[in-house]
Amino acid sequence: MRKNSPHYTLAALLLSCNALAQEAEHPCDKGAQEAIESVEPGEVQHLSSFVPAKPIDRGHPRYPTSAAQVGAEGWVRMSYVIDEAGNVVNPVIEDSGGSRSFRSNALNALKRWTFEPAMKDGKPTKQCHQLVQIDFNIEQKGGASRRFVSKYKEIDALVQDGKLQEAQVAIEALHEREANNRYENAWLWSLDAQLASALGDYRRELASWSRTIASSTHNSRYKTFEDKYIASIYARQFELNAFYGQYAAALEAASNIESMGGQSDIYAEIADTVVSIEDYIASDETIKVSLELRESTSQFYSLTRNQFMFDAIQGQLHTVEVRCDSHYERFTVAEEHLWTIPESWGACRIMVKGEAGTQYNILEVAVGAVTDLES
Repeated sequence: MRKNSPHYTLAALLLSCNALAQEAEHPCDKGAQEAIESVEPGEVQHLSSFVPAKPIDRGHPRYPTSAAQVGAEGWVRMSYVIDEAGNVVNPVIEDSGGSRSFRSNALNALKRWTFEPAMKDGKPTKQCHQLVQIDFNIEQKGGASRRFVSKYKEIDALVQDGKLQEAQVAIEALHEREANNRYENAWLWSLDAQLASALGDYRRELASWSRTIASSTHNSRYKTFEDKYIASIYARQFELNAFYGQYAAALEAASNIESMGGQSDIYAEIADTVVSIEDYIASDETIKVSLELRESTSQFYSLTRNQFMFDAIQGQLHTVEVRCDSHYERFTVAEEHLWTIPESWGACRIMVKGEAGTQYNILEVAVGAVTDLES
């Protein structure tokens, strides 16, 4: 493996044949907190009361026997909604890495999770915008096998020599290997991102960097990659997301660098662009983002504004789900229809479903630009 690689010995302090969940909850009282901070001393302002859902039972999924026998590791990232009864509804697999057998087991476990329902103004309410990554790890010696290292070096050499089609065939075979552990998966997706960049397939590169991060171990003692390399991945994610107009994702990548500590030099390289993006989001300009349903029939997009519409649909889009901090709605898709989301719903993502290969634009519309679009 090339420079930037860590040592091959990664001791895994993980549960044997178990699965761990890393959950990212976006608090539904974000709007209320912002309102609190904006109130002047002595001023009275009514704020809705929101109490987030509390876990009751979040059992681990069963570790697939076939995967455990060969030492395969991986992860599954999912989003879901907690309904008024505290049950998980509308769970969706957003992405995964490692053996395919992890996907169904993780999804089945998530469906069985139960919560005390969220409460808004004293009444049960939905809690949306929930994200979780379930990791499948085995307690074993970490690092890469000799066979994996040999194949990795072979593919890396092909990429460096410009033999990209040969490299593509070889990397597909290595992806199909069911025995890859998490350490190997992280390095494999990192190499996949570099190959995708060389091929000029930047959407694939972006997806592969995301899977590199998801596969990596970030424990301070047992890291897959050094912090500098992780920060450089975030910087590349920022660059690609900004290029494709996915500004919420770009700003999240920038925030990840800023929160790492010790990476101010890398953040300084993108700081001016961060400001430009923030100014653009706050402007009256319409934000146009071109998307495509590539590998699956569903796709998530994080909104930066509370008004959006679809444009230039080439193919078939069936439904759009609006998943906000404290609200969930599902609609059919139509061009030239303007969706306006109340600010009280909080931060929102939309999930678009349709036929694979469908291309379309999302227009995020500033409030003052609505009449211009209709004229």
